[in-house]
Amino acid sequence: LGYNYATSHYSIQASTNWNANKRQVEVNLSSPMTGSNIYYTTNNEEPTINSLKYSKPIIIKENTTLKAKAISKSERNNNSSPLSSPLFSQKYTLNKATGKEYKMQNINPAYSGNSSFTLTDGLFGKRQSYDRWVGTLGEDYIMELDLKEKTQVRNISINFLDEKGSWIFAPIEVSFFISKDGKEWEKIKTIETKDIKPNENSIYTYNSEVQKEIGRTKCENVPKYITTIFDDVRYIRIEAKSIKTCPEGHSGYGYKAHCFADEVTVE
Repeated sequence: LGYNYATSHYSIQASTNWNANKRQVEVNLSSPMTGSNIYYTTNNEEPTINSLKYSKPIIIKENTTLKAKAISKSERNNNSSPLSSPLFSQKYTLNKATGKEYKMQNINPAYSGNSSFTLTDGLFGKRQSYDRWVGTLGEDYIMELDLKEKTQVRNISINFLDEKGSWIFAPIEVSFFISKDGKEWEKIKTIETKDIKPNENSIYTYNSEVQKEIGRTKCENVPKYITTIFDDVRYIRIEAKSIKTCPEGHSGYGYKAHCFADEVTVE
């Protein structure tokens, strides 16, 4: 007789931590599958028993897709292959904001993220789960980020979720500000949501990148642009204008609306 194992309850659990002393991202993996080892890769290949065996926190030093599987040392599937967990896959995106401290106004305690670095831990939110999103309820979304040192900035990016059935609405507009001292602020860009399109997961991406025309090509007379580089930036402020209440025609009309954002990236 062959046996069919439901492997979903063997799913690998991962926790991501920012080690402030070592200034690095550390990933801890665990599996409920007894008598198994976890194997992982960082080269985008699916892990096998010949891959690296997990024994201590994995250090993420650059943009990486981490893949992992728990593989049993004794149990077998009905095709005689080793019993294994579903594939764990997580993309880590490191940038100048990674691990940096931030302050939020109007934060909703029910959706404050799973750590104090949720907006700067290198991980993006998913539509299917709200643990990587930080939100407000009936209020504008305002956050300030301290890069800890002055640096050049060419783009700031943030995502907002638009999940109207769950009373989550993308903001009306998003504005980006920069500062050298955290006191005097320069607005570099405002983006209205009506001017951009969401991706297939109903996530809007807002970028602060400012393009400057530097001339035109001789033959086609096509404009040529360069990206504006802002120098000596230490502080960043993002202000998103919330819809505040569910609009007329919505099932939650008149009730407070959520505003959810995830990872902030700075280049």
